[in-house]
Amino acid sequence: MLKCKMIQFFILFTWISSIAVWTQTVPVNESDYQGKIRVVDTGKYGGLKIPAVFSDHMVLQRDIPITIWGTADFNEKIEVTLASNKAECSAGSDGKWVVKIPPMPAGGPYILTISGQTTFEFRDVLIGEVWLCSGQSNMAFPLESEENASSEIPQANFPEIRLFNMQPSVRTGNITFSEKELLSINNGDYFEFGPWEKYTPESSRYFSAVAYYFGKYLYQQLNVPIGLINNAIGGSNTESWISRGALEAHPWLADLLTDWRNNELVSEWCRERAAKNLEMASTPYQRHPFEPTYLFDAGIAPVIRYGIRGVIWYQGESNADNIPVHNELFPLLVSDWREHWDLGNFPFLYLQLSSIEERKSWPEFRDSQRRFMKLIPNCGMAVTSDIGHPTDVHPKNKEDVGERLALWALAKAYEQDVVFSGPIYSNYFIKHKKMILTFDYTGSGLTTRDHDEITGFEITGKGGMFKPADAKIKNDRIILFNKTIPEPVQVRYAWEPFTKANLINNEGLPASTFITDLNEK
Repeated sequence: MLKCKMIQFFILFTWISSIAVWTQTVPVNESDYQGKIRVVDTGKYGGLKIPAVFSDHMVLQRDIPITIWGTADFNEKIEVTLASNKAECSAGSDGKWVVKIPPMPAGGPYILTISGQTTFEFRDVLIGEVWLCSGQSNMAFPLESEENASSEIPQANFPEIRLFNMQPSVRTGNITFSEKELLSINNGDYFEFGPWEKYTPESSRYFSAVAYYFGKYLYQQLNVPIGLINNAIGGSNTESWISRGALEAHPWLADLLTDWRNNELVSEWCRERAAKNLEMASTPYQRHPFEPTYLFDAGIAPVIRYGIRGVIWYQGESNADNIPVHNELFPLLVSDWREHWDLGNFPFLYLQLSSIEERKSWPEFRDSQRRFMKLIPNCGMAVTSDIGHPTDVHPKNKEDVGERLALWALAKAYEQDVVFSGPIYSNYFIKHKKMILTFDYTGSGLTTRDHDEITGFEITGKGGMFKPADAKIKNDRIILFNKTIPEPVQVRYAWEPFTKANLINNEGLPASTFITDLNEK
C-alpha cells in the first residue's frame, strides 16, 4: 500500500513539474515579476496602418513641421514622401512610428506616399490652414438647417476648402441605445471618420454651419487652402472632452471620475439623458459619450498629432447650471489640448452663449465666459447674445456666428488689422453721482443697434436692488444714472437670459454681458 501511494505521488509530481516547465516559456526575473502572466511579444501588429484622418483631399497645416504617424510590424521600415520631401523611420517594439516633414508653405496639390510592406498613396493633398471645430449641438448644427441654407448651399463650391466630418455613430437624443450601439460605444467606436471632402453643395449640406461660414470667410480673406475638422457632439459636457490625466491631476475635478452618473458635479441634464440612453445597458460599467474623458479618448486623441492652426469651440449649454465647476473645467480643457498638441498656445476661440428665455443661469454664465479672456492666453470670445432666440436653444443664424469667430482668427492667428470684437467692459469710475464706464474694442465708436436709445444697463446702490439706468454715449464711454440711486456702486448689462440689450460698435459687433465687481475701483 505504501509503495502504491509513493508511485502515485511520483506520477503526480512529474505531471505538475511538466506543466510548470511547459508554461514557463520566457525566463522571469524575480525583481520584474508583478503577479501578471508574461506574454511573448511577436512584434506583429497587422502591417502598415494609417490613421483615418489621412485621406485624399486633405489639408495639412502650413509653416510647421508636418507630422505623419501610424503603426506597423516591429522594425518595419517606413518611408514617407510629400512633394520633394522624404522622411524615413522604423516601427518600434510597440508597433508605433512617426516622422516629421519640414514646414511647407501654402500650396499643392501634392501626393503623399507612405510605404512599408504595403504602400498608401494620398492624392490632391493641399498645404494651408487647418482648424479644429468642436463643442456641442450648436457647433454640430448642419448647414442644411441654417436660415440661409436654400441660397447658401447651391453656392458652396470652393475646391480649396476641405471638410473632415467626424460624425457620431449614434446621436445623444432622447432615445434608448440598442445593444449593438452600446457595445460600439464601449469599444470606443463612436466616431465615423471622414474622409476629407472638397467644399461642395453635397459635402457642405451636413457639415457644421458655424464651421462652414468660419472657413468660407477665412478663405475669402487669406486666399489659401482651408481645412476644417468637425467633431462636435450634441449635448456634450466640457468634462467629456478633457483627458483622464488632466482631470486626475486637478485637486478636486478628479472627483468627476467617480460614479459620474450619480455625481452632482456633472450636469443633471446630462445624467438624465445618459440614463435614458442607457436603459438597455446590462453592465454598470457601460460607457456613454457624456462620461468624463470619453470624447477626448474617442474624438480628440485620434487627431492630436494632426497639425492645426487653432480651435473654434461652441459649447457650454450643458455646463451652464454649475458655473464654479465650469470655471475650472474650461481653462483645463484649453491647457490640456494645447499640451497634447504641443504647438504652443495656439488660438482657442470660443462662442459666448446666446440668449434664450427661462435659462436663469445664462447671464452669469455669459459673464464668466467673458472673464476667461483675461485668464487664458491667446483666446478670444465672439458674442452672440444679440442673435439668440427666445425659445430655441439652436438659433438658426449661424452666418454671423461663423464670421465673428473668423474675425477673431484674423486678428489672433494672422495678425490682421481688423475690428474683431464688440465692446468689452473694462472699468468704471463715479463722477457727480453717475457711473462712467470704459470699454475695450470700441472699434470706430460706440453706438446702438438701429440707433435706438440704449437698453440693457442696470445700476444699484449699497444693499439695493438693480434698477434700469438712463444711459448715454459720450467719447466712447457710457454714462449711467438713476435719480433714485444717489450713490451707485454696481452696474450690470444684458443681465437677462434672453436680452434685448443693444450696445454695439460702429462695425456692428455687440457688447458682452457683464457685471462689475463690488470691490472694483
